[in-house]
Amino acid sequence: MEDLSKLLKSIKIGANRIREIVWSLRYFSRIDYEEMYLVNIHENIDNILPILNHRLFIYGQKISLIKEYGNVPLIDCYVGKLNQVFMKILENAIDALEEAQAKGKFSQSNESEIPTIKIKTEVREKTLFTISISDNGMGMTEEV
Repeated sequence: MEDLSKLLKSIKIGANRIREIVWSLRYFSRIDYEEMYLVNIHENIDNILPILNHRLFIYGQKISLIKEYGNVPLIDCYVGKLNQVFMKILENAIDALEEAQAKGKFSQSNESEIPTIKIKTEVREKTLFTISISDNGMGMTEEV
């Protein structure tokens, strides 16, 4: 009976993960790449993360994902293109963390060796805001 309970719990967790991924993919696929839309940038980033969830583990260790979202207004943008940029930057951050983990070399500015990606948004001026995505991987070489 205990095994059945564990199995049902596992099935429920798996079904919820599948639901999140399917929802994210449906959201991602419905975006018209040729038109501008008014969007909440935080929702867009959050909708990309379930698609990358399978990559948020390195050698069995979960990547710490820190989100520091500021009070950023809605923005008018090409959502599909912006999402592609976010996806690629996040994939690059994961790649950097995988490389750092394999070589045992995390950024010296980091206090721990927990693989971490930090996403931060903040308003700079009335009509300007920044989005920064950083990781504690080894960093880029001078050539890059």
